[in-house]
Amino acid sequence: MQDPKIQELRKASDKANRDLFEAMRLKMQEIDPGLAEIIKKNVDEEKRGPEGRGGGKQKGFQNLTEAEREQLMKAREKVKDDPAVKAARDKREAATTPAERQAAAEELHKAINDATLKADPSLAPVLKKLGNTPPPPPVEPPGPGDEMGPPSTP
Repeated sequence: MQDPKIQELRKASDKANRDLFEAMRLKMQEIDPGLAEIIKKNVDEEKRGPEGRGGGKQKGFQNLTEAEREQLMKAREKVKDDPAVKAARDKREAATTPAERQAAAEELHKAINDATLKADPSLAPVLKKLGNTPPPPPVEPPGPGDEMGPPSTP
């Protein structure tokens, strides 16, 4: 990330991304002028920065400093060959159902975080800043025979 060519390409990429979203916004307004107010609200929230949406802090790379991003990417590069990370990645790739994929993705996420912290414990605040805690598992509706409450006696 220190390489001037990489920095130049990143700036160009960021600009291209902003240009793409601006073109999409204009096209959406052209197709449906009624969207103008919603689009303006979203743009205003984006301009307010990480605290713009929902009044709370957003989580993600945009909250990290360049040094934190670089430190995190170096650590993640080191842990990609960690046995637990490899096993979790293989499991995710082998998953066939949406529930299996979600569970495997959560396991991979945890394995990466655990290996990252093992490789560099000083990254704990960075991971917290990212909000890197696995999402709770989906709540599935009770099936037949899964009634709530104590079992009835005959």
